[in-house]
Formats: sequence, structure tokens, C-alpha cells
Amino acid sequence: MKSTKTLVASCWTALSACILLTPLEAAWGPVTTVSPDPVSSFQQVGIDNFCRTTATWQQFDPIAPNVTNVLSSFLPQGGSWTSPFTVDTIPGTPAPSAFPFIFVNPIDPNGYGVGVWTGFNSGTLLNEQRAATEFLGSWSSPLLTSNGQGGIVQGLNAINVNNNGYAVVYFAARPGGPGTDFTVYSSTLAEGDPAWSPDLPAFSFRHFSFSNTIDQSNNAFLVHQKSLVFGTSVSVPLESIELPFGASSWNSPLTIVPSAIFGSQASAIDFAGNLTAVFAVDTGGGTNALQSSTLRAGETSWSAPLTIATNIVLALLPSPALGVVAPIIGVNQVTGDAVVIFETLVGGVNTIKSSSLPFGGSEWTTPITVSSTLPSTDANFFAAPSLGIDYCGNAYLAWPNLENGVHVIQASILPAGGTAWTTPVTVSTPGVESAFPFLFTNGEGYTVVTWVRDPLGESIIESSVWTPAATAIFSITPDCHDNQVTINGEGFCGLDFNSTGSVTIGGVEADFTVVSANTIIATVPSGAGAPCTTVPVVIQGGCTEGPVFGELTLAPSPPSDFVGRIKKEEHKKCVLKKEKEKCHHGKCKIKEEKKRKCTLKATWKASPCKTVVSYNIYKGDKIVATIPASGKLEFKTKLHHCKAKGFSITAVSKDCQESAHVPLKIKD
Repeated sequence: MKSTKTLVASCWTALSACILLTPLEAAWGPVTTVSPDPVSSFQQVGIDNFCRTTATWQQFDPIAPNVTNVLSSFLPQGGSWTSPFTVDTIPGTPAPSAFPFIFVNPIDPNGYGVGVWTGFNSGTLLNEQRAATEFLGSWSSPLLTSNGQGGIVQGLNAINVNNNGYAVVYFAARPGGPGTDFTVYSSTLAEGDPAWSPDLPAFSFRHFSFSNTIDQSNNAFLVHQKSLVFGTSVSVPLESIELPFGASSWNSPLTIVPSAIFGSQASAIDFAGNLTAVFAVDTGGGTNALQSSTLRAGETSWSAPLTIATNIVLALLPSPALGVVAPIIGVNQVTGDAVVIFETLVGGVNTIKSSSLPFGGSEWTTPITVSSTLPSTDANFFAAPSLGIDYCGNAYLAWPNLENGVHVIQASILPAGGTAWTTPVTVSTPGVESAFPFLFTNGEGYTVVTWVRDPLGESIIESSVWTPAATAIFSITPDCHDNQVTINGEGFCGLDFNSTGSVTIGGVEADFTVVSANTIIATVPSGAGAPCTTVPVVIQGGCTEGPVFGELTLAPSPPSDFVGRIKKEEHKKCVLKKEKEKCHHGKCKIKEEKKRKCTLKATWKASPCKTVVSYNIYKGDKIVATIPASGKLEFKTKLHHCKAKGFSITAVSKDCQESAHVPLKIKD
């Protein structure tokens, strides 16, 4: 795609015009099977910028006892899930739990992703953390990420990959043996590196809760809490730590707030490196308040907390000892605008609510209800909602709910700048028990939601796909003076992030800027066609069906023989000249003064294009006259110092396009 970094910058100011998505413009696709055989874990998916999806999960081997397989499947846009591929085989007694995670670089043109899972070393009889890289559904051999740290008793398998393909994974170990504190370690891998970096300790404590992010400069961040006990009534400090790129140790912690409910935090980071955390605080009387704080890129202290909601009761996990359901935060990577999802207990039913905050804003919007969900006593309730946000700011959400007494997976969309979520849609098979939704959205808005069908029986993974509304062209308007056109339509969001996106005019690829989901500004390339001819405009790219076509009548041919003649006239004037203010003896001298007047008269031959309605006369870069094409093709003007430098002429078409400039030639 012929585009530049200015495309990204343009979205910072113009995304308020993003399209409002409705079910009439796009719809969730049919239910498809990801894993035909029973699985033994929830699933994870990632989507690249070509809208290709990779899923991972674990499955206890149906033939070999005490063996766990890490499996993967690949979904090309518009295609079908491939047969499951075995990424790793893990023996153990009993069969170990691998719980694989995957993160796919959302704008990598090669579909680069990294998966991580917990393995088992049959030689040392100790757990270890492994990872592999993935390109377009093909996996590398597993690599060890827990280098030198044996005895992992809690495989976190947490991972993040930024747009450079730089990955950071985390795992926990007890170096002091059973009963001692955990230490959380990190390891990094740049795309193409043969091995993961040596492990670095991040922090140590008995119990912990954290969320991880990474910026585009390869700096890693952890927002975390540490506690001696587990439970819903525990409030502890909320802190952040940073691992600068290339550093040999994590920085000292920064305090976000001195007290927050343990396990109630989440964080997200935008392209610019602004990190936002959300968390709950105990306000007494059995109620909570939800708050947020932001660490701006390059700063060393967190902002004062902003209140999102007050007087709420955060929903609890099935066992209160496990704590509260943590909120979810999603950030529009381009603009930094944030959306928070949280669950509150209303009349014994968990209710999903949301609130939004524009980047740099000082006040979150009043929380709105997305949907009621499951009763607080429902064992399936711990499958919390899953959120995604595209580059236009549209938010996508999936969650479990009850429909006619059956657990189903529902989804809804909050259009960019909107104040209400769309009516929830059941995306799983109606009447069939479904659980554990996982949703992933890429920058284009292409969204895949997966879930486990019949988790107590079949336990197979199913999916549904949301394809954004098709790109459409409504109008193509040329700029009056620049060689550019403004294309208005829908579905343009994301073209500036997608290497397959293109705008061609007359069959020649054009440089373009995506201003918003509704507007593209393109430069008409040289060689697009003969002047004043009508040529096709083709837009293709993103995740929508294409290409789409429009038409543009090119700028007219210039006029010819732009010739001018300068008419010079001299005038004599006689004046009395006094000597020393007086005439001596009545005698005065007569002075003769000469003045010259110059007039330019220019003519030209008309442009051959019938679309021309006028001609612009320029002096330098300023229009000094506009002559109707229907009138006399002549221009007259007075000249200073009898010089006619810098004059040129253009032909102007009825759609405001100008021809090339023709300089004035002076004839004697």
C-alpha cells in the first residue's frame, strides 16, 4: 500500500466520524466447528491484519493416557477452520494441564503470532513453560521460556506481542520450594530470535494479581497487586513496574493507589504508550467504587484517580474466596479512547455495564447497561465477558447468558461515539449449552468469537465471525486547486493499517490518507489517464468484501498559446520648479516630467476539453482573475515597472479541477 505515517496521525483527529455499525450493515456469521473432538481447556484466538485467525487449546489425548496435546487451527478469511495441528505433546501422570495462550500481532503482514503453554519435563519431573512462534498457521518447534527456573508450580502463560513482533511472556515459580513465596519471571523474544532471553524476576509475594502490556518501543509493563491472603474483602496497594527495552532488571514500583480490592484491576495501553489502569476500591457498607488512573508516555507518576461508578456491588466469582470479577478495559489503539466493562450485582443477577472515556478526558460517561447476565449463584458465571475494540472505536462484546433456561453466548456492539449497545444477539447455537466465550477484534473490526459447546458433554469449540460492513463509495469530489480527490463512503477504517489496502485511479496506485471510516483523501497519480477522460477508481483492502468501484473525470487539458503583449504609453507633464522657494525677479524654471504606463494584454486558445467552464490567471501562486470560458478569451491588467513575470493560466472544469499551469510568453 502506498501510504505513510501521516495516515495514523490523521485518525487521531478525525475518527469521530466513524460509521455506526448496525445489524443491517453486517451480521454474525453461522456457527462453525473449530475442534471436532472434545477439548480440556478454554480456547484462545488471535487475528492478523489480513483477517486470518489462529486458535489454540489443549486436549487430553484420546488414545494415549496421561498425555496432553497443545492443538491449533487456522481460519483464513472467508474459509473454513483447518484440521487441528499438534503444536506440542506433553506427557505426565496424571495428564498435565497446558492451558495454552496465543497472541497474534494484529498488523503483521505475515500473520506472526506467539503461543505459550505449561509443559512437563519427564526427566526432572518438573513443570516448565514453553512457547512457539506461528506464521500463517504454521508453528515452529517449541522453545523453553523458563530458562534455568525449574519447579514451576503455577504456569501463568501470560503473553503480549506488540506491532514490532516483540513478545514478553511471564511465569511463576517458587525458588524456595513448596510453601514459599512465588516469584514472577519474564522472558522476551524479538521476531526472528533463535531463543528466549534469560529470565528476569519481576516481583515476589505469596499471592498476586497482575495484568501485562507492552508499548511500541518494546517496553513492558505490569500493573499488579500482592497479598498475604486471598478473598473479596482484601484491599492492598496497586502498583506498576516497567521493564525498559534492553534493561537487565525491572524498575522500582510506582504507586497507582495505596488501596484497591485485590484482583479488581485491569490495564491497557495505546499506540502512543499511554497506560490506563482500572480498579475497584472499598467504599464501606458492602459497596464499591470503580476508578481509573493513567500513566502518560514518558511520565513517572500516575494521574489522580477518576471515578467510573460509585455505590456498586462488584460481582463475585462462584466461590467468594476466589474474589471479584475484575473489570475489563479496552483502548482504541489509535486515539487512546477507553471503554470499561464491569459486572455489578443487581437483585441477585449479575448485570454487565460499560463506561467510556475520551483520551485526555476528565470524566467517564455515565455507565450504561449492556445486558443482564447469569444469576450470581450460577456455576457457569465465572466465564466473564470478552471485549474487543477496532481502530474506529467500535466496541465488541461477548458474554454468557441464559436463554430459555439454557446457557448461550451472546454478543453486542457499541458503535464509536454511541450511547447504547446494539440489541444482544445469540451467536451460539440456540438451545445448546455453551460457555467460556473468547472474542478477538483486529483494527478493521473483523471479529471472531469462540466458545465451548456443551462443556459437560461434547466439549467442542465453536465460533462465529463478524465481518465489517462492506466498503462503499458514495461520492468522489476533486479538490479545486490541489491534485487530490476526497472519497466519501463507508468501511474505510483500517485501510491505513493494512498492507493490502489500496486506492487505484485509472489503474495506477495512488497515495492516500484515511481520514476516518467515511473519508479518504487520495492524490491523483501521474499516468492515470488522458486529461478530461473518465477513469475508474478502485478501493480494495481491509477485511470487507471488495473491490469497490467509482469513477473520476480527470483534470482538463490546459489552454495553449498563452501569449501577452505589453503596451507602453509615455505622458509628459510640465511643472514649475521654484528655486529657493521663490522666483527670482519673477522668473521661474519649467521642468518637464515623463511618466510611463504599461498594460498587459494576454490571449490564449481554449482547452479542447468540453468540461472547462473557466480559466484562472495566476500571478505567482495567487489567482488574480477568473475568465469565463464562454466569454472573450482575453486578460488585461496594468503592470508595475512594465514587467510581466510570474503569470500563468489554468483551465478549470465544472467539477473544480484545474489543468496544469501554462506560463505566459511575452511577444515584442
